[in-house]
Formats: sequence, structure tokens, C-alpha cells
Amino acid sequence: MEDKFRVEYFSFSVEEETVEPPFTDFISKYDSLEKWLTAICNEEKPLQTGLDFVFGLFESDTDFTVYLTGNKEYQKSQYESIIKIEFKPKDMYFNLPKSDYDGLTREQVRKEVADRLITFSKTQTFLNSFFANAATVKVSWQMNTMLT
Repeated sequence: MEDKFRVEYFSFSVEEETVEPPFTDFISKYDSLEKWLTAICNEEKPLQTGLDFVFGLFESDTDFTVYLTGNKEYQKSQYESIIKIEFKPKDMYFNLPKSDYDGLTREQVRKEVADRLITFSKTQTFLNSFFANAATVKVSWQMNTMLT
């Protein structure tokens, strides 16, 4: 009997809407990451449920800025999808105070911010907010870091 096999090749593409960095002289009105997160939890009410919330980090030579978006993935075809930003909080950016990262390497800053987000995700403020209806909450720079 003759062995039969079939090799198929295909590609899958994901088009993702990008987040624009804040304007050059942006200064957050909050003095800590936790105060920014608390304000978002208490003041924001996204219209859609089941969003994928993503915390991202803009990095420059002089500062680090955290941002938050609520995203939704849509299928364009069997092998194509698009990720659209469906929610941007009123205060979607937060500048980390220099004291939060002074003397730290880029990787140490990323780990510190991820750890603080994980810690905050266990608070009642977070658990009783719109994040409870999220499909996922994740940190974009550490793809394995899921907050929910």
C-alpha cells in the first residue's frame, strides 16, 4: 500500500489598529499609576462588554508612558482578521514619574510596571469595575502576562 500525504500552506494575517503616542509635552494629571488606574475604574464605563483591554508602554529616551485601550478582533475572512480599538479612556495615557524608574534598566521598568498592574488587578476597585466584563486584560510588552 502506498503512503499518501498532503502538504498545505496558508498564511493568516492580523491587521491591528495602532495607538498614537501622546503629544510631545504630555503630562498626566495623576501622580501615581495606582491613582490613574483608580480613576479609570471609577469614572469609565465602556459601552461594549467582552473587550480585550491592553496596557501598553511608550518608551523614549526621557520617559515612559503607559496607555490603555479596549480592543475587539473581527474576522475579515477565514484567514484574515482586524483588531480595532473600540474604547479609549478619557485619560488613556499616564507618564510614569521619574522617581518610579530612575536608575532602572528598560527591562526592570517593564517588569516593575507589569508587577504593579498585576497587584492592582487584585484590588476590589479593579474587580468591581468594567474590567470584570473584559474578555482579557493583558500587558502588551509581556505577551504571557494576563491580568484576568
